[in-house]
Amino acid sequence: MYDLLIVNGRVLDGTGGPWYVADVAVVDDKIVAIGKLSERDAVQTLDVTGRFVCPGFIEEHCHSDGTFLVDPLAQSAVRQG
Repeated sequence: MYDLLIVNGRVLDGTGGPWYVADVAVVDDKIVAIGKLSERDAVQTLDVTGRFVCPGFIEEHCHSDGTFLVDPLAQSAVRQG
């Protein structure tokens, strides 16, 4: 069983290719499957028809290096977008 199942999303996978419609399954905060998964069980299911789903973004340039001293998990950077 998945923790979260995001169904009918327009997936942008970061390869530079065009988006495609698929479902995304998450367990323990990690993507574990992408494809036609809507028939599977999940604790929570989100229908995101017409919306984009992206695996994440990497901020290439910032001036928040000093925040690592206060927050080593860099929550201010990883929770953007």
